[in-house]
Amino acid sequence: MRDYQSVTDPSFLQTVLDWMSQNGSVLCLIRYHGGASKGEYRIFDSKRELLNCLENLSPRTNVIVSGEPQLQMRGIVDENFISEALNRIPDGKNWLLVGLEAQTAGRQSWFHESSGSSCAELESELRDNYCWGRPVAIGQEPDMMQSSCSIIDGIVPNWDGTIEPGVY
Repeated sequence: MRDYQSVTDPSFLQTVLDWMSQNGSVLCLIRYHGGASKGEYRIFDSKRELLNCLENLSPRTNVIVSGEPQLQMRGIVDENFISEALNRIPDGKNWLLVGLEAQTAGRQSWFHESSGSSCAELESELRDNYCWGRPVAIGQEPDMMQSSCSIIDGIVPNWDGTIEPGVY
């Protein structure tokens, strides 16, 4: 049986914080128990923001973190940003876009994200109201499920401190 690491384990947290210090930020894939394999990508550039997120996740949530710099094209979406993005990401390559600011509607708050594989999809997404005029990060979509020394994952512990993977 596989030993699962807790997101509260000091070695997990120190690894993630070291990567954040080295790269300025980390990309996380948050997979929710019972979420039908749907995950949420987030970029963290502060310890406080990361710890706040981890503290508010439900038990059995899986958090996968990349230690390699990801989604390096960042900025406010405008015509110049779109032009540069379309030049950087080849048509046919899978891309990932992650909003860098929370968006709100009423009491709901989320970080916008999108992915695709064509320049037409990317341009359409960047021109959408969720992106236009807002700070985003984009790049080729990383394989967050690979086994690598630059990928770490942890599980949010149950209320009693036990670690139990969820169904993703």
